[in-house]
Amino acid sequence: MARMKQVSYGKGWIILITLLVGLLVANISIGSVPIPFSKLFSSLFADHPLFSDILWHFRIPKALTCLLAGSALATAGLLMQTLFRNPMAGPDVLGLTSGASLLVALVILLGQFSTIFKGVLFITPGA
Repeated sequence: MARMKQVSYGKGWIILITLLVGLLVANISIGSVPIPFSKLFSSLFADHPLFSDILWHFRIPKALTCLLAGSALATAGLLMQTLFRNPMAGPDVLGLTSGASLLVALVILLGQFSTIFKGVLFITPGA
């Protein structure tokens, strides 16, 4: 009986984590106000007040949101492919695409509705 070769994924994980951290740092430092790499880490701890505010209030929350949303989408795709035992399964299999389109249409409709009737909906007593 032939033995199967044990596959090690250690180098691949190291490369992926290094790439993730590098892209995260690039995402945080590049923007409409470029933050030099030399001042990036010192600005995290309020060395430069402008850069520190930009980092903590805008760029780090944006980067973490993108990281979490991407990992959630990847996990959802993996679960859907596992559930249907089909490597080509997509969100349209369960009708998620149609449901998302309906939700977007409702949000747009309600947004226009609330803009048109803003005075009617939000009347405060005594005003």
